[in-house]
Amino acid sequence: MLTGVAGFIGRTMASQMLRHGNTIAGIDTCSPENSGLQGVGEYRQLPLPSQNFGEFLAEFQPNFLVHCAGRSSVPLSMTDPSGDFEQGPQVTLSILDQVMRNSPKTKLLFCSSAAVYGEPTELPISEATPIRPISPYGFHKRISEMLCEQYFTCFGVQSATMRIFSAYGPGLRRQVVYEICQQSLNHYISLQGTGEETRDFIHVQDIARAALKIIERADFECEVFNVASGRETSIRELALLASKLVEPCPKIDFRSQRLPGMPQRWVADISRLKSLGFEPTIEIGHGIKSVVDWCRLESPN
Repeated sequence: MLTGVAGFIGRTMASQMLRHGNTIAGIDTCSPENSGLQGVGEYRQLPLPSQNFGEFLAEFQPNFLVHCAGRSSVPLSMTDPSGDFEQGPQVTLSILDQVMRNSPKTKLLFCSSAAVYGEPTELPISEATPIRPISPYGFHKRISEMLCEQYFTCFGVQSATMRIFSAYGPGLRRQVVYEICQQSLNHYISLQGTGEETRDFIHVQDIARAALKIIERADFECEVFNVASGRETSIRELALLASKLVEPCPKIDFRSQRLPGMPQRWVADISRLKSLGFEPTIEIGHGIKSVVDWCRLESPN
């Protein structure tokens, strides 16, 4: 079962799980005809939190529940922290409680974020790196992780956590990769920051593959896994990769304005995830090309 199954990460996970022979039940807020899902055995249009979710769990008794639902925007959390809290920890608490009461054998895979690390004190970032969030989004993801720990320690609800770094891929119409690829088609890339900021970008297909490895091989005793490529890429390098795919080559301009809540450098230590047999498969250059190609198809021109 997946919450947020019609979202960017959720629908990719559902697609890969279906290819591996799994039966999928899904929850999201859009209507069935607008979900764009194929092969999902049971779909419920259900805003969370909802007591009806407990009935859904009791009916299906899933082996695994992947919790992808919720906001995923640092800037939005800065302007609407209360809304981010409502869609973050409040939903996670409700899900954990309903698993405990209605389907206690279900194992929960929680989609958290590298935002919990904030401005890291060391690189690469391991799961043991101190937790120091610098945005409401990061704080709320950490609170949700702690709720998973609470329900495992106190009530035996089994869970594992994916700390996803900078996700990207076709279908995501926001965040820096989309912004760069979309602007490149207009032959002018204008971005905040200096361009020297770095991130660890991971393609959505690799995120879904990582989830499958965790489901197959983790103990679900509150383990935490960094989900990333293990490669540090600057925003300037990202813009150059996109610009080389477009003729004439776009001009690139950085406005040297730092966004609040955004760290300067990120790169992950993914040795724990690799111990489960995971290796990233989509190199950043190929991934950027996939997004530029998708943006071309989306463009009215």
